[in-house]
Amino acid sequence: MNHSPGPWTFHERSSHFQIQNEAEFPLAEVYGKSAFSRGLCEANARLIAAAPELLAAFQRIAGLQEEMDGTSFEEAFLVAENIARAAIALATGANAIHA
Repeated sequence: MNHSPGPWTFHERSSHFQIQNEAEFPLAEVYGKSAFSRGLCEANARLIAAAPELLAAFQRIAGLQEEMDGTSFEEAFLVAENIARAAIALATGANAIHA
C-alpha cells in the first residue's frame, strides 16, 4: 500500500492544525489548541507532515551501501548523518546542523 505522495504541509486552523498533501487535500487533523497544548499540537502536526520526507531519508540511508560503493565507512557515515539531520530538522522545525 502506498501513501499520499509528499510533500505534506500543515496549516493552522481556528481550533486545530490540518495536514494536507500537495493538492491541498486534508490528510489528518491535530486537535487540542488550548494555550497549554498549542505547542504540542503544532509539533505533532509538523512531525506528521514530515512523514514522507522521513521515510525517504530512511530509504536513502538504507540504500547507501550500494550508492556509495567503494566509499570509506567514515564518508558514508557522514552522508547518512547529514541525511538524518536534515530529516530531523524538517520534522522538528529546527535548523539542520551539518557535521
